[in-house]
Amino acid sequence: MRLFISALSWIFIRRFLLKQKTVGFSAHWNTRVNGSCTFSEFNKLLSNTRIYNSTLGCCTYIGGAEIRNSDIGSFCSIASQARIGGLGSHPVNFISTHPIFYSLINQVGFTFASENKVEEQARTTVGNDVWVGYRAVILDGVTVGDGAVIAAGAVVTKDIEPYSIVGGVPAKLIRKRFDDEVIEKLLEIKWWNLSPAELENVSSYFISRTSWNKSDIIQLQNKLGKSK
Repeated sequence: MRLFISALSWIFIRRFLLKQKTVGFSAHWNTRVNGSCTFSEFNKLLSNTRIYNSTLGCCTYIGGAEIRNSDIGSFCSIASQARIGGLGSHPVNFISTHPIFYSLINQVGFTFASENKVEEQARTTVGNDVWVGYRAVILDGVTVGDGAVIAAGAVVTKDIEPYSIVGGVPAKLIRKRFDDEVIEKLLEIKWWNLSPAELENVSSYFISRTSWNKSDIIQLQNKLGKSK
């Protein structure tokens, strides 16, 4: 009953209040969000999106994914049926993987444990400007670096470095998006910390070429400085 009331509250009250107080926020009626979530400007939640105990940065949109116990950066694109965090974990170095021996959560109604021996639901972190593909999965406790791309169907079990393109099960590096000098400079300028208004005047530069070097990013940095 409590979950039902919470769902109705979200559909008919909380999502409208968020739209009123958060610039550019929108959420389809067929979304579910609990009260422990924090949103930013221009977040968009498409149908079938589920978000629990998580935060979203500016201009991040969710295309029907499920996100739990996660912090998602700005300018992220998350495709339908992706799953980020909240999956739990089981240790493999004990005799049994069953939580009855090491967890106080009482998954089956009782436990032999006197304390939690492992962190079962570590928080997941997704950086800024990250693209998470269709049906990709990012496990608990993983950190995905800024600018990374997670291919459709990938299962991310370990931390992903910034501007890496990964795919497969488990996910492995396919290639870097840019060379190391460009990546280093992009991480230095952190363009995603700027507001949409500050980015508008230089937005055409972001797609002005398909090959980039360090001097190009320095030029972008100068343009960003003038747009503030």
